[in-house]
Amino acid sequence: MKIPGIVPIAPEAVLSAAQSPVENIVQTLCIMAFMGFIVWSVKLVFE
Repeated sequence: MKIPGIVPIAPEAVLSAAQSPVENIVQTLCIMAFMGFIVWSVKLVFE
């Protein structure tokens, strides 16, 4: 499942993965929450 809004975030997530594990985990959770919000918004619009 590809959603256009997620694409620009991917490179930043890859770059930040080289940082500390804790920051990586926090950012991963933030990205997951953000993607979940996008998916929810898209569902809301198209239903």
